[in-house]
Amino acid sequence: MEGISGVVDPTFLQPGESNYEAGYRLMAHDVGRDRVQRDLCRIARNSGSTRNRRRSCG
Repeated sequence: MEGISGVVDPTFLQPGESNYEAGYRLMAHDVGRDRVQRDLCRIARNSGSTRNRRRSCG
């Protein structure tokens, strides 16, 4: 997420840190929700987890 608008310190970059969720939202806004959703779908398909696939890909 480095280089995304509004990401100003490492707490936006590491899962579990206080600003990670905000960093994800900023990234989604910058690259577009549809593109992020397609990427999540691809990751879920490749993970083999049907639970994640249903949640991410509808």
